[in-house]
Amino acid sequence: MHNYKLITQNNKKEFKKNGYFIAKIFNKQFLNQLKSDLLSLHNSMNFNKDIHKNIFSALNSLKSEDLKKFASIMLKMPLLLEGSNNNKLIKHLIETTDIKNPIISHYPQIRTDYPEDKIYSQPAHQDWPYSQTSINSVTVWTPLQDTTEQNGALKAIKGSHKKGICKTAIQRNPRKFEIVETKNKVFQTIECKYGESIIFHQMLVHKSGANMSNNVRISFQNRYTDSRCKNWKNSGYFIADKNTYKIRKISS
Repeated sequence: MHNYKLITQNNKKEFKKNGYFIAKIFNKQFLNQLKSDLLSLHNSMNFNKDIHKNIFSALNSLKSEDLKKFASIMLKMPLLLEGSNNNKLIKHLIETTDIKNPIISHYPQIRTDYPEDKIYSQPAHQDWPYSQTSINSVTVWTPLQDTTEQNGALKAIKGSHKKGICKTAIQRNPRKFEIVETKNKVFQTIECKYGESIIFHQMLVHKSGANMSNNVRISFQNRYTDSRCKNWKNSGYFIADKNTYKIRKISS
């Protein structure tokens, strides 16, 4: 059995230095159930006559208008909230990140990244402008398959979480807060195996890798804020939503 204390200490060092670390948070039974629930939901919606046996072929077969319908419903799946309330995850966040009292800031999300997609692929950005809650907020990013350079693993600038909020160019439909100054910056590819999650500071500069495979890449994200953050309290506990295009100032 792995030494949990040692793993926790190493994760804490990585988070402080790099702004992220990889950890095994969700067991494969939970992840397999999530994929099974997604597949059952898809097949129940009768998009076509075919009954698919796995969620990847099912999503690969969807037309863009059907994908939008499916996406609006899959985001409401109760199992996602169950994952957010994972006691092991909450405990690990307290022991490894800057968060003192983690609470869920937004409903969990499922993301699908299709091959050669340029519309919804995320350029260099920070997660914080999308939430704007506590300044020590974190994101837990979990793939539903092995994630490699080939199928678009996340890329990040190590240590960039220490720089604060970056200057952005704001795009609408789809909403994006693209960081304008990343020239000569080195992005590290973060490959992640099925059963692992990437836990990262929401100030970390990162972007989607290009999916050069033949299959959709599926992931889900859990976002946590710190209920004891004085800065967030001073903002009136502001929470950004899909209609927020202005980045609030961080008061002292």
